[in-house]
Amino acid sequence: MTRSATVSSHVDLRAFNYPLAPYVRQQQWHMDALQTRLAQALKAVADAQAALDALRALLGTQAQQIQHNLNTRPDPASHRRGLAFLAQLQHRIGAQVQQLQMLQAQRESLQADCIAQQRKLDGLAEHRAQAIDEYAAEATRRELAEADRDWIGRLHRQAKAAQRVDGAAP
Repeated sequence: MTRSATVSSHVDLRAFNYPLAPYVRQQQWHMDALQTRLAQALKAVADAQAALDALRALLGTQAQQIQHNLNTRPDPASHRRGLAFLAQLQHRIGAQVQQLQMLQAQRESLQADCIAQQRKLDGLAEHRAQAIDEYAAEATRRELAEADRDWIGRLHRQAKAAQRVDGAAP
């Protein structure tokens, strides 16, 4: 436990007012919005990856089917339609890869934004902790000054009482 944590733990912080509290709340809301967008981006990337995997699987099964059909009953027109379908699937896979790359770039950008926002919030939390330490130090200083004034006042009263007792004794 650090010295400042010890000092602030003995001070009543109910009167402490952090002037940046509204800004901290606003930044936390911004962080929450970024995290929501990041979660949506992660889901979009996962969905796009699943769609790409499905297209690749379809391409593989269709290619095997066309090869099987060519071996069992060679029909040039059917084979040509099958190859056209495979070319269309290849085009769809290319488009899906581009979509996936775009979504991954958005996800990485959002992750960087979340990291930057978290650093900002961490800095604000550190600033708040410093403000609490300063408040606690000032409150402790005030309490010690009051205790000194009280002690000096009691000493003064005791000295006057001793003078009255000494003056009344002869």
